[in-house]
Order: sequence, then C-alpha cells, then structure tokens
Amino acid sequence: MANRFERSWDEAVEECSERLRDAGATAAEVVAATDALEHLGFPGQAALLAATEDGDGEVGDALLEALAEGVATRDEIEALGVDAADVSSLLRGVLRRPTGDATVDPATRRRVVAAALERLAAREGIAATTRDCERAADLLLTGEFFGDLAATTAAIAHAVPRVPLAIARDVAHLPLRLPRLLIAATRDLLDVPRSIRAVVEDLLDGSLDRSPRPLEHTMRALYSFATLKTILATVNELLGPENATARLAVIATARANGVRLDEADLDAFLAAVTAEDEPDLAPFVERGTSALRERHGERWTEVVARLGR
Repeated sequence: MANRFERSWDEAVEECSERLRDAGATAAEVVAATDALEHLGFPGQAALLAATEDGDGEVGDALLEALAEGVATRDEIEALGVDAADVSSLLRGVLRRPTGDATVDPATRRRVVAAALERLAAREGIAATTRDCERAADLLLTGEFFGDLAATTAAIAHAVPRVPLAIARDVAHLPLRLPRLLIAATRDLLDVPRSIRAVVEDLLDGSLDRSPRPLEHTMRALYSFATLKTILATVNELLGPENATARLAVIATARANGVRLDEADLDAFLAAVTAEDEPDLAPFVERGTSALRERHGERWTEVVARLGR
C-alpha cells in the first residue's frame, strides 16, 4: 500500500505530465518524462524536488573527472594501485549506475568513494567529517539507499545511529499500531529475535540507536501510518544540516547525474514543505523539471532516468 508521500508524488507527476502536454511537449517527451519520474527512487526524488535553476559548479562527467583527478593523487589512494582513470570508472559505477565492479575489492571501493566525497564536501563547503564521508560511502555502496522512501530511510537509519525519526514518535501515542510495527520488526529481524524488543523500544523513543541490519519492513510500516506532514518532517530530519552523511550522499548522486544541487537548495525545499499544514509536492516537481529542461534541453528526461538508476 502506497504511503501518503508516494501518493502525493504520483499526483505531482500526473500534474507535471499534464503541464508538459499543455506546453506543447511531444507525446514521446511526455511518455519519457512520466516513465522516468515514476521510476525515481527517493534520492532522485529529493534531488528533483529541491532542484532550482540557480547555482553553479561542475556536474556530470566534468565533476566526476575533477574528483577523480584530485583523489588519485592522494598518497593513500596511489598506494592502492589505482590511477585517475580507475577512480573515474569506479565513481561512475557507484554514482551513475551501480555495477558492483568485481575487479575492485570492496575495501578499495569504499576508500576511493569516501575520499571522493571528502573532496566534494570541501569543494561545496559541506561541513562533513571524515566519518560522515565514510558513512556516506557506505550508503552509496548499498543498493538499499537508492530504493523508495522506506528503503532509503532504513539504509540511513542503519548507517547513522540515533538519527531522529518523526514517523516513529507518532506511534508511541497510538498503541493500536504497535502490533503492526512489531510484526514488521519481526520480519526484519527474524534470525536475531533478541534484537526485536530493543529496536521497537528505540523507535518508540523517536530514534534508532543501532540495528543489526536495515529495517525496511519496519520503516514501511511506520510510513504507512504517517501523515504527509509527519513524513516530510522525517525527511527534514534525514536530510537536514545535522545529518551530513545523508545529505552528502544525495548531493553527490544529484551532481554526478547532472542536477546542480547544493545544501542551500535542500534547506530551502525542506523549510518550505515543513512550514505547510497540507504540503503539496506538485510545485516542486514542476520547478525541478523546469530547471532540468532549462539546463539540458530535450535531453532532460535522460537525466531523470539516470537518477532513477
């Protein structure tokens, strides 16, 4: 069952498709745009919702090449036996189209991606520590991060202990929802039953100290209860300034795929939607698609499709 964010997103995509038709877009462009927007995972949705026509800096291939050249000259990266071409290829495989390249061992991939994120954070003025960059690399190297809102939330909550979760705080005041939450947590932790009670107690306190694995079923249950306002409050907690790990991962994904996103864009979007009693995503989808059309012309739907992995 779709949660309220997903329903609002679907309504916004439908409205965007109608506006494209009214603006004289070809049938092929409308179909391509609708299909690409419908298949976006949450990181891509967040990038599009926050995107504007403002901003500067390198994106796409130019950004990946610049990061690769800067990272490859670091002593610790040279010691791994990889050069700029290797780093560039690896970053494309992680940020543009996950490949799980078997020719590079996982430890090397993690160190290279973390170094690239550290360089990106320095270039963009993002206050991210080395540990934040390592955690962001872990997020990007997991398939869960690029899934829907529930999967992304589960990945972030697993990578960043004690991240606040507004969707969990609501449940403490509505005990009739506890059985469903318990069932979902049991599905996630069936082989480690001793963890179930501790995880549920953590969530009822409004955060998650640590779980043995990402809790996708649990997050899906929590989102199914929540209002759109509560969901967007949770998104604000996941991507706000206090969580450099997740916002760096989203910004890196967006910029690598051609969306000129920065922290100011994210903050402005989050402030706008959390200030509304009845948030509407349609104006933000319209603004984001307009920004991409302005920057990329008729190839803008390809950018959206790449974000959808």
